[in-house]
Amino acid sequence: MVQRRKQRLPTKTNKPKDFDLDTYIAGGAFGFSGDAPEIEVVLRFYNGVGFHLKETPLSNHQDVREIDDATLEVTAKVLDTRRFRWWLLGFGADDNVISPQSIKDFVIQQSTLVMENSPLT
Repeated sequence: MVQRRKQRLPTKTNKPKDFDLDTYIAGGAFGFSGDAPEIEVVLRFYNGVGFHLKETPLSNHQDVREIDDATLEVTAKVLDTRRFRWWLLGFGADDNVISPQSIKDFVIQQSTLVMENSPLT
């Protein structure tokens, strides 16, 4: 076991006079926002990529249904934040937004932009 000593850093921090961390986070910092609307999403994951959601759910309001050995359908209530949308795009072709249509349209729009900005050589 490695013993570590605690020591104070030599630099001071300067907290702004009227700074409130909760207000900062609620304003959208770090991709979390209490102001974002709550939506119900239905997502289908392929090739086994969504199975981690059985152990690490998107939210407290989530239902997981196994379609087959490699396909999972997840229904969850989530905040519609930039962070959620970024997370969703990270699955590429291994997920499909069933609903809502607004999120499905967003994924299609982003995928189209990727194709337009990636010349085939």
